[in-house]
Amino acid sequence: MGRIKVVLKRLERRRSRQSTYCKRRNGLIKKAHELSKLCEADVALLMFSPSGKPALYHGDNRGFMTELRKGPKGDKYYATEELTAQAHSLRTQLSEIQKKLRYISVS
Repeated sequence: MGRIKVVLKRLERRRSRQSTYCKRRNGLIKKAHELSKLCEADVALLMFSPSGKPALYHGDNRGFMTELRKGPKGDKYYATEELTAQAHSLRTQLSEIQKKLRYISVS
């Protein structure tokens, strides 16, 4: 007897959505940790909750995170607020592009 394929769709209830996010976030972090340990891979995982709160995981390699935090010229470090603002800006741009694509596909 095999597994039943789960239909992925947005959860309507906010509480269910947040609960599912927390459980799956922990599962993803566990998998990233295992990958980092087993393969000695540099792993960084950045997620945003439904409320927009960032969650960051990185492996044990501190040099990797230092490089990740550096700016384009290597001298600027980004604060969490700056990264959150940039992510919000990118999400806004993405939603605008998706609206344009929907409009084009409907036409």
